[in-house]
Amino acid sequence: MHNGYEQFTPYLVAPGRPYYFRIFAMSGRSISGYSDEVSATPLNAMQPIRVMTYNILKASQDGKAEDGRTIAPWSKRQVAAARMIRSMNPDVVAIEEGEPWMDPPLDEVRQVDWLVTRLGPPYRLAATEPVGTASGSHQTGNYIIYNADRWTAGSGHSWYRIG
Repeated sequence: MHNGYEQFTPYLVAPGRPYYFRIFAMSGRSISGYSDEVSATPLNAMQPIRVMTYNILKASQDGKAEDGRTIAPWSKRQVAAARMIRSMNPDVVAIEEGEPWMDPPLDEVRQVDWLVTRLGPPYRLAATEPVGTASGSHQTGNYIIYNADRWTAGSGHSWYRIG
């Protein structure tokens, strides 16, 4: 916040100049790794934006007990997750734990891809990491979904763990 106004665009940015962002999430003392880098070019000095974060919980947790309850399978949680996200009408959603492959890896369908399909237009997944099983690739589990009617994602950037 600056001067009582909430804003996504960092204070005193220059219109037309690209800026690069990486995010991480915190829950108590637990901190996730950084997302891959995404870029944005502000059209003016301040842009209002509605941002949301959501941990969709890895599909590998399906059926396990948490806080005395059994975690429903992703096949049942995905519709409710999409409905809840859409009800908030966010411009940008930061997703955690969305990397597990839902079909054989060669199909290149991650849990986050299923969520974007359930959200439907105008929501799209920003290119924050490579898709596929290329040697050395690493899925972070952190993704950015955005409302393409209101925003345009910059070109994707990826990182690889080598060795």
